[in-house]
Amino acid sequence: AGDDFIYDKWTLDENNNKVGQPTTVEVEYKNSTGSTGGFSDYVKVEETDVATNTETNYLIRTDNNGNLYRYAFVYDQLDLFISLLRDNVDPTINPSLGSRQWDLIAKFQDDAGNALSSGATFNVAGTTIEDIKFGVNVQGFDIPVTVRPEITGYYEGSSETMEVQGTTVNMWKCRIQLTMKIFSSIYTGDVVTNLIVWYSDNPDGRIKMIFESTTVSIPGFDDYTQFGEQFELKAFVN
Repeated sequence: AGDDFIYDKWTLDENNNKVGQPTTVEVEYKNSTGSTGGFSDYVKVEETDVATNTETNYLIRTDNNGNLYRYAFVYDQLDLFISLLRDNVDPTINPSLGSRQWDLIAKFQDDAGNALSSGATFNVAGTTIEDIKFGVNVQGFDIPVTVRPEITGYYEGSSETMEVQGTTVNMWKCRIQLTMKIFSSIYTGDVVTNLIVWYSDNPDGRIKMIFESTTVSIPGFDDYTQFGEQFELKAFVN
């Protein structure tokens, strides 16, 4: 806690290629007090986009084997997806998204403390994810819609490195695949997004992250894309 990380951040196009020049994002890890979701051994992350002075805060913690949890990660991803539908399909969409939990976002070791093999999967959600049900208004008709979220984590090995401040940083890679399975009378299909993150213990934190772009195509509505982002660590102060 108290460490500072500085990243380059790019916007990604619909094919997940970097667009234009990066902006600067500053991240600081701060000790917190009190209990959240039944735990008190967590750290507050303050993430600031320097260009817009926009701040994002969230909570993380590790277990005894160094696996990483983020509070309300699944809830926030579901809320982002529903916001896309609300903004682009029907502004009245307002379903229940369940409760906020501690979700496992990076797993490196099993419960016995043994290193995972590359390709190992893990459960991300801290609780069962319920179907999301709502209606959308299409030409005056209320169409029932069910969204079935499926979120799976993958450990993808530790063979990659990156140069930061003239130092070669060894990294562990994890990927979270978010699949929103949509069922309705006008459209049935999957919307798949990947969050890919590279971590290290020297420096101790996130080194690189790619949140892929997501495009949704629903008959009767314009296609819309939530453009992704890529972060790469360029400096750090312990």
